[in-house]
Amino acid sequence: MTRFILLYMGVLPFLGCTIVLAETGIDMPFGLDAHQVIRTYTLVIGSFMAGVYWGQHLNLPTLHQKILIIISNIAALNFWFFYLFLSKSVFLVSAALLFLVILAIDLLMAQRQFIEKTYAGHRVVVTILVIASLVLSSFLISDSALPK
Repeated sequence: MTRFILLYMGVLPFLGCTIVLAETGIDMPFGLDAHQVIRTYTLVIGSFMAGVYWGQHLNLPTLHQKILIIISNIAALNFWFFYLFLSKSVFLVSAALLFLVILAIDLLMAQRQFIEKTYAGHRVVVTILVIASLVLSSFLISDSALPK
């Protein structure tokens, strides 16, 4: 139960930053910049989600282990490269697509009974919320008005 609570609590920074970016009159705590917070949080969570496969691969057949490790590395590096080289708004959309790919892998793993279907169901809900938040935030960030 705790892991599901943590799963949903992980969405709150995405939603909070999106609300602040929508200029609702709410300020970020401690004078933080919502643009930077959502980008760095996306990078951290994306790296974490890719890294989860390192633990999951231990319980899989050998071929699946190798594939999952490669996917993990490619996903983590893509989050990092996208963060470094893409504009702020394009990074958020690209990250949303990467989260969708990670979800597809999780659903495939659930179908093959490598992970619990209950967990995969919660991941669908969380990923939809994260993707919606990232895409909306990408429209709220003006790349031309912000330094890279």
